[in-house]
Amino acid sequence: MFVAPEQTGALYNFPEGSDEFKYLDGLLGSMFVMPAVGFFLVARDSVRHRTWVQATGIMGYTLFLIMTIYYLVRGTIGWDIVTVPYIIQIVFLIALAVLYPSKQVD
Repeated sequence: MFVAPEQTGALYNFPEGSDEFKYLDGLLGSMFVMPAVGFFLVARDSVRHRTWVQATGIMGYTLFLIMTIYYLVRGTIGWDIVTVPYIIQIVFLIALAVLYPSKQVD
């Protein structure tokens, strides 16, 4: 999104977007840079920061799923657009909620 916003639409089966869409897509992508840097820094000592990783991941994936359902119900988007990203988000949400260790390993 940040590096090649003109290709993001094709990834999600969107029709060719306008220049405004490409700008907004690039802008949204730039907003992902800071959390990505934060996750990278926290991952260096994930045991110490496991609560932060788990909580932000679960909140982010849950919000993604809620927003997707909202726009599906409104008819703004269809399953042809969201199927693969939706499945990926569910897999990661389950992994963070169920498989992430709840106790610190000594």
